[in-house]
Amino acid sequence: MGMKEDADAIRAGVGLEAIAELLAEFPPSEQTGKREPGQIIWNALFVRKKPPTDPKKLRAKLAAGLKAQQRTLAERCLRYDEIRTQGLEAISDYDLTIQGFPGDTATERAVKALRCALWLADSHVTYSRSLIESLEEKLASLDAELESTKKAAKVSKAATEIPTGYEIVDVMLPAHQAFIVRKWAEAAQAKINSKRKK
Repeated sequence: MGMKEDADAIRAGVGLEAIAELLAEFPPSEQTGKREPGQIIWNALFVRKKPPTDPKKLRAKLAAGLKAQQRTLAERCLRYDEIRTQGLEAISDYDLTIQGFPGDTATERAVKALRCALWLADSHVTYSRSLIESLEEKLASLDAELESTKKAAKVSKAATEIPTGYEIVDVMLPAHQAFIVRKWAEAAQAKINSKRKK
C-alpha cells in the first residue's frame, strides 16, 4: 500500500470523537505561553556567528531580528491554530502515515499524528515568544547602556569646556541650600558665557 492509500484509509477509518477530544486539549495560540525563563536567550539569533561587540551594531542587528521574529511568531501562531481548528485536514499524508505502530487502529494513528503536529507547532510558538521576550530585554538593556554612554560623553565634553578657575560639582543639599546654589550657578553661567564670547 502506498502512502496516499494508507493516509486515505486512516482518514476514512478515524473516530471523530477521539480527534475532537484531542483538539480540545490544546488552547488557542495566544494562550500557549512561553518556555521556562533562561531556556531561550537573545544570542540564539547568532547561530555559528559571534554577536557584534559594538553596542550600536548589536542593537541594529537585534532590532532587525526582533522584527523578523515577530513576523515568524505570527506565522507560527497561524499554523498552530490551523492544525488546532482543522485537525487532520491541516496535516500532510506523510505526517499522518509516519506515526503509530503496526496493529494500531486508524484512530490511534490519527491521534498520534495530530498530537505530534500540535506539539511541534506549539514548541515553535513558545520558542519564538521566548526569543522575542529575551530580545526585548536585551534591547532595553542596550538602550540603557547607550544612553549612559551618551550622558557620560556629554559630561566629559562639558568638563573639557569649563574655563580655568571653574569646576563642576555634584552635591545633594536641602531645598533651601539648593536654591542658593542654583542662584550661584546662574551667576557663574553668566560669567562663563561672557568669557566664552571674548
